[in-house]
Amino acid sequence: MTLNELQNIPSSRDPWVVMQTVPGIIVDRVNVGGAESGQQSGYQAKGALDDDNTWNMDGIPITDMAAVGATPTYYDFDMFQEMNVTTGGSDLTSATGGVPELHPAVGHQRLSRVGRVYFENEAMQGNNMSEELALALGSPTGEGNRMDQYADFGFELAGRS
Repeated sequence: MTLNELQNIPSSRDPWVVMQTVPGIIVDRVNVGGAESGQQSGYQAKGALDDDNTWNMDGIPITDMAAVGATPTYYDFDMFQEMNVTTGGSDLTSATGGVPELHPAVGHQRLSRVGRVYFENEAMQGNNMSEELALALGSPTGEGNRMDQYADFGFELAGRS
């Protein structure tokens, strides 16, 4: 997935959501509105073992040694220039048929500054459930489990590399 796709396709902002879009990968949860971004998703690719999954940053393995097949960290999604997800026919240099390869954004030729704010709260959530259905499900308001607030603030300062 290129930078354009990562930034412009509306989705939650983590690598596991990108993996959900790849045919042949099954992810154990659906991340709606970032509600699951605090947890690493479990995933399976073409019947491979969880232990076969590897995380690579610019070709360097960064897989968590304490939790084989998992990433050692959570990511600032805006740092990625692209993500590659391989489910078969991996590169010869890859030790296993692991799934993600992450490429951080490269430096710029001149000083640049970028700021961002992602925000959502309960007032921004809709409710399209009819009264009859809400009552049948035991939820008189039809609101269910709502998100109180989600906020993500960040900035980037880049210069000549």
